Amino acid sequence: MLVSFQVSNYRSFGEEQRLSLVASQDRAHPTHLYLRRSGERLLKSAALYGKNASGKSNLISAMQCLRTLVVDSATRWNAGDAIPGITPFRLDLTLRDKPSRFVIIISIDAHHFEYGVEASPTHIVSEWLTEMPTRRWFSRRRLETGAYQTKFGGPLEEDGKLIGEKTRDNALLLSVGSLLNNAHLSRLYSWFRDRLRVVDMSDTPNALINRTSAQMHKDKVLQEKILTLIGDADFGIERLNIIDSPADFPFSDSEAKRRFPDEFIKQWHVANRKFDLRAVHRCLPGNDTVDFDFLQDESKGTQRLLAIAGPLLTAIANGSLVAVDEFDCSLHPLLTRTILKYFHAETGVDSGAQIILATHDATLFSPGVFRRDELWLVDKYDSAQSQLTSLHDFAENRSTAAFQRNYLQGRYGGIPQFGEMLDRPDTSE
Repeated sequence: MLVSFQVSNYRSFGEEQRLSLVASQDRAHPTHLYLRRSGERLLKSAALYGKNASGKSNLISAMQCLRTLVVDSATRWNAGDAIPGITPFRLDLTLRDKPSRFVIIISIDAHHFEYGVEASPTHIVSEWLTEMPTRRWFSRRRLETGAYQTKFGGPLEEDGKLIGEKTRDNALLLSVGSLLNNAHLSRLYSWFRDRLRVVDMSDTPNALINRTSAQMHKDKVLQEKILTLIGDADFGIERLNIIDSPADFPFSDSEAKRRFPDEFIKQWHVANRKFDLRAVHRCLPGNDTVDFDFLQDESKGTQRLLAIAGPLLTAIANGSLVAVDEFDCSLHPLLTRTILKYFHAETGVDSGAQIILATHDATLFSPGVFRRDELWLVDKYDSAQSQLTSLHDFAENRSTAAFQRNYLQGRYGGIPQFGEMLDRPDTSE
């Protein structure tokens, strides 16, 4: 589970900002909490609000950047390759040549781990892992000579040296340790790979839909849940038919066997597998049905609900974290509210599933949907840097406060301030 995430010198974030899912003592929505054995209370959700270009998407992008570093750095790029995604804050000359910094605290099997990375576009500057509160597993720092000073402790004290020797300057020690089958590091690596999912709902949903279709094709229980969700959303869809459409390997069978290992061919087919999705609608009057091509004939809202259904229901089932940018894209406000209500109810007390979402849907900025400590404002001030503020930090601490009205009136910040061209009185009456 995610406890907190910190980012600095990344895109619109200059000084370090921290998103925390540690619950306050607020008594609202007790079903939105996980009570850990340590007595700590963690939130199931966090909602990011702010004007356009405030930095909401950049915070979620920072999570994706860290995930990519962990999952791909040992296997997907080579020595000398640039590190993808690293973009320092460019509006402060003192930060342009400094590394981006990410610090995450996660809870795995009642143990808290702090993992931190500082990275430039060309190399890792520093990396550390601590089993909290003070048990340091490793620390790694690049010296001015280009060499690394690496120290190991805890369960890595004996075999950490080999991992350090195998780690390139543009790769993470955590990733290489997992690649070398270190059981301790593999557990943390698996959290990033299997328990953290980042989704951008504003993107063309085809890839997400294909992935959700693949999940449905493989997992019949998940398929039934998604079909029920689609049916309950009042889209008029009676059922979905999934047609497996395997891609043709670009070589003949004999040539493929001669040129490529069997495992490579198998993995290629898995990676290039496509699914033709058909939505079945009922004709009126009578009982006849007609098939719609899901990607051609269904509305954008219908497509995006299916796109998010896979990650959302998988998070509930696996106790994972899903971070969603533009959560409300093409979805009706009542539908987004209902989805969140479903998420908070279905996660129960032990699921561990969490959701972080960025949205402009002001109807969700409400005490009927979120606790105060689940609502976060992202705004920019004179420094042009994105800053994070929890609604719980505002002096007005009444649980009955009119969140939405106060937000739209600008009392919490995070709303646009229009110039003269746009800020004109309404003369329609």
